[in-house]
Amino acid sequence: MSTSFIRKKKSGRLFKIVLLGDGGVGKTALKERFLGKGFESSYLMTIGADFATYTAKVSNEDIKLQIWDLAGQTRFKEVRSGFYQGTLGALLVYDVTRKESAENLVNWVEEVKNFSGNENMSFILVANKIDLRKETPESLTKRQGQTIARNITKKVNGKKVHYVETSAKDNVNVPQAFLDLAQVILDGIPKQGKK
Repeated sequence: MSTSFIRKKKSGRLFKIVLLGDGGVGKTALKERFLGKGFESSYLMTIGADFATYTAKVSNEDIKLQIWDLAGQTRFKEVRSGFYQGTLGALLVYDVTRKESAENLVNWVEEVKNFSGNENMSFILVANKIDLRKETPESLTKRQGQTIARNITKKVNGKKVHYVETSAKDNVNVPQAFLDLAQVILDGIPKQGKK
């Protein structure tokens, strides 16, 4: 991983991460829930990008997450490209009730790789809206999600893509998704030898 993307501050490290996925998969709901703002059931489309910061303790280090929530609609593709530079990691989010949102993840991986300038980016695959599985029998299963994660791993230089299932509505595994990504990024930083 290029350490030029990691800024060390007196108060800890700064990691830029992005939330990627089709419109309506729940990226904003995940971000809002993670930031402690609760869940809003009405859908408001993100226009361009939204930004927030969050400081967490990861492996006894203070990590400041710079979280970029990028609009998922195709018409915002040109706008999104400017927000990828310096990205260290991404939450690849799909809606378990919409198979096409999972199928499109390969395009999201290619887009972020093309514009970020970081070949060693870390990814967490997020299967969101698991609370709707009971209501939607054709929903993607956990096993299918794990297969998607393995397939994406092959597309990102073999760097393991971790998998987590979430529900922004029920607050299931939401902090885990963000903190797991921070941990994976931190684990990928070359350790400096003692002098």
